[in-house]
Amino acid sequence: QPQGIASGWLHQFNVLLQRAWLYKIRDEMVVITQVTMACIMALLLGAIYFQQGLSQASIQSRVGAISFSMLLMSFIAFDIVLLFPKERDLYTRESQAGLYGASAFFHARCLAELPGHLTAGGAYATIAYWMMGFQNSPMKFAHFFFLCEAVVFAGTSLLIFCGCCAKDFEMANNYATVFFCLFMMFDGHYINNKSIPAGAKWIEDANFFNWAISAGSRSELLGLGDLHGCSNPESSRCIFQRGGDAVDYYGFRDKPFRKAITAIMLISVALRALAFIAFKFLFTGRPVLDSCSSKKQ
Repeated sequence: QPQGIASGWLHQFNVLLQRAWLYKIRDEMVVITQVTMACIMALLLGAIYFQQGLSQASIQSRVGAISFSMLLMSFIAFDIVLLFPKERDLYTRESQAGLYGASAFFHARCLAELPGHLTAGGAYATIAYWMMGFQNSPMKFAHFFFLCEAVVFAGTSLLIFCGCCAKDFEMANNYATVFFCLFMMFDGHYINNKSIPAGAKWIEDANFFNWAISAGSRSELLGLGDLHGCSNPESSRCIFQRGGDAVDYYGFRDKPFRKAITAIMLISVALRALAFIAFKFLFTGRPVLDSCSSKKQ
């Protein structure tokens, strides 16, 4: 056979995807465990935030429930951070033998992992939304559902990026810890969006946590009727008269659902693009600079 990769990209991708699916079928307990844990967490949080009602305190509870839900969705597939550090040696051997390229391997492995993650996220969203007593609206449920799925995709994208930038699990775990802590601090729940320093606004814009929590809370709070304990707006007990007052207070007004979904998907695509670049050039045993200099010689 001639040197190099003889087959086309689609053929490589198809074969690698089938192999990845075979691995998933043989190890189906991983997916079953993820879905089961998502359902258990949905039941647990649903019981904690059960049917919150329309009291003044329910505003904080609703924002807290959405914030914790989005955080959980990003961690739902934390094991994927180990995927590429674990399979880098296999890829290096087979790619150097001319069996396939980096792009086909990377995208096949990512796609094979996606259905299980989205199933777990969808199961959580479906159970948790109705137990927590959010608004009885199919449209608002759809907003919550798709924001959960978008955060699952974004969270796995960030974890894949951390894994591709790391040589082993310990390094990848350290990277992920730094990124997640940074994003959590600026997620719109721990710090008010209107209070974020001007120099850190770029973190807010690049933070899928902030987009998801802001859009989810905005969708849930808008449309709430008169809150209990607020019949007299001038009363000291009246913090928020309606849900829209809380939207303005937290700074969620300028992050509607469609804008947030678009931003989260763009962030996810950017993270996966950076992850692919890192996977292709880092820890392969073939330094880029050395390869370039050898070609010139």
